[in-house]
Amino acid sequence: MLSHLTSRETVLLVNEVGVVIAARGTWRPILGQEAAEMLGQRWWDYVHPQDLVTMQAVWYQVFEQPAVAVRCEGYLRALDGQWVGVELTLVNELADPGVRAVVIMVALRQQVAHYDGETTHVQGRQYDLALALTQEEFILHYQPVVDLGTGKPVGFEALVRWQHPSWGLLAPGEFIPLAEASGLVVPLGRWVLERALRQLGRWQAQWPQMTHLQMHVNVAPVQLTDPDFVPHVFAAVQAAGLQPQQLVLEITEGVLAGALAAVHDTLSRLREFGVLVALDDFGTVILPWGDSIIWRFNISKLTVPF
Repeated sequence: MLSHLTSRETVLLVNEVGVVIAARGTWRPILGQEAAEMLGQRWWDYVHPQDLVTMQAVWYQVFEQPAVAVRCEGYLRALDGQWVGVELTLVNELADPGVRAVVIMVALRQQVAHYDGETTHVQGRQYDLALALTQEEFILHYQPVVDLGTGKPVGFEALVRWQHPSWGLLAPGEFIPLAEASGLVVPLGRWVLERALRQLGRWQAQWPQMTHLQMHVNVAPVQLTDPDFVPHVFAAVQAAGLQPQQLVLEITEGVLAGALAAVHDTLSRLREFGVLVALDDFGTVILPWGDSIIWRFNISKLTVPF
């Protein structure tokens, strides 16, 4: 499949799920390993965390535009753990229409980049987190929400977990802080919202009597300042075939005590649409408006810590 390229070119053929299916050229000066050793490896395992978003954008562009070469720069992880600056050319030019894959040509750009141990560790964890989104390593557990008066279930709360290939099942406390610090909580939050509503839609289609049930989804503060958050919520609710009042977004009280101006419009638009908002840890901070937040932002539930 790479026979039309010269033997001197350092080239990979990566399929649509990101696995290297062919390689040629001299890779040892670049990544410290032979071409044959790269077969079956995941391409995204080589890409530096800071280049991941840009590289994925180029990746999808190439798939949508066959025979158009797109060039970019970035860092790849060598066998010894160092980061190597490279120039990349990606093109979808395979003659066989039955094979969906991208040809990646690589050339050295500069000397090896060195990072201190702490930075490399944090970037490595961030890289794993970003890669987990592309590899769908996250899973949702659903915790029943029960009406204490009747004892009957009234909904579910979606709880995200990370099924890490090396570390096993990780609780939110082990990766959400990093996701928030790196900004990855925004795409992760979108994934959780879509998946949770889709699941409730499936249950509702299977058991029509469940139309009263709600799905509770936790929302990070930065998501409320994302300009695409409200349109995404609207689209996710409609795509799942649900009513707006079947979605309950759970936020912490500290969100309202902080940058209130930044989230006011978001909460108001959600209220107009009919989505409900639940307030966790009520009473832990002093709010500028006191109890008026309950009606102002359509607060449907207050969780008081003991």
